[in-house]
Amino acid sequence: MAFLIRKKSTKIPEYRTKFNILVPQSIETDFKILSAEARHIPSEDFAESGFDEIWLVDYRALRNDMHQEIEMLGLHPENIRGLTRRPDYDNKPYG
Repeated sequence: MAFLIRKKSTKIPEYRTKFNILVPQSIETDFKILSAEARHIPSEDFAESGFDEIWLVDYRALRNDMHQEIEMLGLHPENIRGLTRRPDYDNKPYG
């Protein structure tokens, strides 16, 4: 994951956005295992990435055409760190 974040962060200077948010998507991996491992990474390890926020998101159910809540793990910065659930696109209002 660190390699992919560093690779993506090299593109930040090309973006014309005020804030840069990275959202890696888990499509095939068991999100509980992945998020448990990701929680061991200190938030400050992401500080040099250049991203304002980094969220790890479980998209396995959506890929299988199942409509349910999407789990999101905030990784950076520290104030968003932790697991949260967001309703999928069929639920209103959008989370």
